[in-house]
Amino acid sequence: MTEAVTTACPPRIGEQAPEFEAETTHGMLRLEDFRGSWLVLFSHPADFTPVCASELIAFAGIAAPLRKLHCELLGLSVDSIFSHIAWLRALEEKFGVTVDYPLVADTAGDMPFKEGTEKGPSALPDQDQEKALFTDPNAPLGKGEDLLKQMF
Repeated sequence: MTEAVTTACPPRIGEQAPEFEAETTHGMLRLEDFRGSWLVLFSHPADFTPVCASELIAFAGIAAPLRKLHCELLGLSVDSIFSHIAWLRALEEKFGVTVDYPLVADTAGDMPFKEGTEKGPSALPDQDQEKALFTDPNAPLGKGEDLLKQMF
């Protein structure tokens, strides 16, 4: 008898986004904490990398305008909270940029939609979080922050 293997995948349009509870740079957060707002969940493979730093800085630049549109940002990687905090301090010291949105420390890789975020940001809307948008950063639309500016 063969045992079925289940892998985490992003919710599809019309499917409810999976609940989560995660350790972040802003303490423990759950999907429920974002009710009433859109949630843009994006991932980066590792702290202290140039491309990931540029993305975090770009998202920091649009975080305030997104909040005015009831949209919150949530970053995700496999690095620890300690690594995230050190990296955020380094970004502030070297570039004068404050990243004021939370970063998830998914050290065990158990976020329920991890695979989907590897392809780019996802926007999870308010109420029941029943819809999601997943984008590919290599698509002709450009990087995630450019697409978010167009969407919101």
